[in-house]
Amino acid sequence: MHQKRRRRITPFHLEVDQMEIARRKNQVQIEERAKKILQFDFEGGVKEIVNRVKKLSAKETILIAVYGWPNRGKTHLIERLVKEFGELGIEAGGCGSAPNASTFEAIERIDKNLNDSISQEGTRLKRFASIFHCGWARGERQDYERGSDHEDPNILAEKILNKKIHINIFIYRTDISEIGINGECDLIIRNPDSVDKPLLHPDDYKAKLNPDKSL
Repeated sequence: MHQKRRRRITPFHLEVDQMEIARRKNQVQIEERAKKILQFDFEGGVKEIVNRVKKLSAKETILIAVYGWPNRGKTHLIERLVKEFGELGIEAGGCGSAPNASTFEAIERIDKNLNDSISQEGTRLKRFASIFHCGWARGERQDYERGSDHEDPNILAEKILNKKIHINIFIYRTDISEIGINGECDLIIRNPDSVDKPLLHPDDYKAKLNPDKSL
């Protein structure tokens, strides 16, 4: 009768085991933090974000990152926030894709120019907000990069501006089992009304990118 051979334990195996233990421990911590994060329906989430923005300093550009997998309603949420912020006198812009270093370098220049022209009352003449469209779950791919020049806005904000993103949002669909509902955000929005976007014909896609050019 053959005896079962024991696995030979090497330093490599020990390192792998320790990495797996650390990964599981981190996942438990993330899930525990997630239980403490406020969740909202779409309208409630918009209201909560607007209320938080009202409390932020007027002396710097407001930075907001919207995370979520494709077809979850990120673009719809960003468009709604741009409208809501406009009613508060905040000029807001939303990136159609993940930001890159040049995005934050432009924000740095805007903040410097505006703070150099502070009004006599000690407040900025204008308020700005930048809303970043991030097609992933932050906790799942925190060091995410798309291509060679796109990167997580939380990383870029600290690297270039030496600041943190003011509000990190995760939006998801309730009809799909989601990956990434975790503790790497400030609030979570449930969006059951989101639907898959129709696939565009290549010519339609080109027209969308260049609306002023006839094909």
